[in-house]
Amino acid sequence: MKQKKCIQAGEKAEDFTLYDHNKQEFTLSKYNGKRVLLSFHPLAWTSVCAEQMKSLEENWDVFEELNTVAVGISIDSSPSKKAWADSLGIKNTRLLADFWPHGKIAKQFGIFRENDGISERVNIIRYLFGAAILVFFLNKFLLRPWVLENATSEFFQIIVLSIPNLIEAIIGTLLLTGILLQLKYHFSKKMGYFKDEYIYLLAVGLASIYSVSQEYKFHNFGGNNVYDPYDVIASLIGLGMTYGLIQVFGFVEKVKTE
Repeated sequence: MKQKKCIQAGEKAEDFTLYDHNKQEFTLSKYNGKRVLLSFHPLAWTSVCAEQMKSLEENWDVFEELNTVAVGISIDSSPSKKAWADSLGIKNTRLLADFWPHGKIAKQFGIFRENDGISERVNIIRYLFGAAILVFFLNKFLLRPWVLENATSEFFQIIVLSIPNLIEAIIGTLLLTGILLQLKYHFSKKMGYFKDEYIYLLAVGLASIYSVSQEYKFHNFGGNNVYDPYDVIASLIGLGMTYGLIQVFGFVEKVKTE
């Protein structure tokens, strides 16, 4: 299978099926409606990968609360991953075997290292960007017109009319994070190493400045808005929620492996 370009933020993840360490099938499309964290790691039985998988296991309850399924993926076979999972004390987290065809799913996501025969270490979140776009259009063309034409409670009206600000904050933060991470990778050799946490803070900071300054009429890049404190609150909720999710799950990112 030919190596594809690395998947980017906002792209739809192609469906796939793999066996986990218990030889049970895992099919990505069966988890529509949930967030899915695909935690790629190079090899079982290595120290950094072990810590990566133990972190997923330790945060299993947190993922459940966030309606998220977190799975580990590497090119090791199911029996090897079974023995590894037992040695690590992993009970809940599924470890998927991208064993044969060798590295097929890693190649599908554009993260297979041909020279080494292993995948990059990558965490991929699907769902949030697409869900935000979907909610925006459903609100714009269905929910918002219905609310304006019918008598509803003031609280419900506030929520519906503030949704565009919530979505704008989410999408803006995701886009800025992706752009800044790309700039970081491009200029890291010249400017030195920056922690991703700094990038996340900078992205949400810039998105906050744009969203809040727009509501206070410092600019009209987003249209001729009328100041509404509820819109400001919605924007801040979107900013905080997106920043929190990125902090928990990370972004589409490659790092050096051991």
